[in-house]
Amino acid sequence: MLWNKCAHTCMWYVWVCLCVCVCVRVHVCVCVFMCCMGCAMCVCMCMGMVFRMAVDAMKALHPGVVTMALNNALWSQEEEAVLAKIPSTDPGHLESFQKLLADNPCVFHACRSPTSLHHHWVLMGHYGLLNNQKVEPIPLGDSVSTFMDAEDQVVDGDLARPRDVQEEALHQEMVAADRHCKREILKLEKEVPKWRTALDAGNNPEFGSDVLAILKGKVAEFLMITHTVSLGRKSAISDVDFDLSLEGPAFKVSRKQATIALTNDGEFEITNEGKRPLYLDGKAVVAGKTSKLHHNQILEVASMSFLVLVNFKLVQSVCS
Repeated sequence: MLWNKCAHTCMWYVWVCLCVCVCVRVHVCVCVFMCCMGCAMCVCMCMGMVFRMAVDAMKALHPGVVTMALNNALWSQEEEAVLAKIPSTDPGHLESFQKLLADNPCVFHACRSPTSLHHHWVLMGHYGLLNNQKVEPIPLGDSVSTFMDAEDQVVDGDLARPRDVQEEALHQEMVAADRHCKREILKLEKEVPKWRTALDAGNNPEFGSDVLAILKGKVAEFLMITHTVSLGRKSAISDVDFDLSLEGPAFKVSRKQATIALTNDGEFEITNEGKRPLYLDGKAVVAGKTSKLHHNQILEVASMSFLVLVNFKLVQSVCS
């Protein structure tokens, strides 16, 4: 608002000067000079108003803001010279800085306090600027001018230091872990041929003359000879065709978990008759539901897995 008012005043004054010069027919240079003088007067008036506003704003500042600004005032050389006379061995009590402030009122700024003197004295001692502190000069013969010179003087043997107890324990643990990982890798490399043999046997199974399908587990193989077989956990009161307890722990398997049947169109179907769901290639078959059973599918019952292998030649001959 202030600058807009100043600009309007300058424009008004220039317009008046031009009109007067045209009326009295003065020289152009005189007209330009009058316009410049008028603009300068307007600017001076505006600057005076801005200065007064700035002074009023500074007087209205909060005392805390004023104190913070004064505490950040730069230290003069005379002030640091007086502070440097206090030796670094001095205990640094505030009473000493209070006396120093009272003895040198003309040297220190009016905003200085014993606490600020003490803080700056500690900072000067940290950088070795007190009078009783001496910095040893670097010998000329061993002076290092560049980083490359310093790098050349570094001896690899000086960098090697003995490990402490914690670092040594960590190193030993890492060595043991590395050794364990290498043993596991060697063990897996030795098992690769066995897995290849098992995979080949699964892709090319040897069926008997009367075997329709095979449920191949890690331990046991169940041969399906009849058109319908039952799976479950054999007990004294119930009997099943495929006793899954031969494969592994079957305490979570129902006594009659499922039934596999060969349909007239040459496909196998499995019906879940237990409480827990079955899984075919990861897809759940809940209780009471029936699903198709295909070649090379993975049948999961509780914690046991079986590979389904179908004898297509025998199935086609039986269905035809």
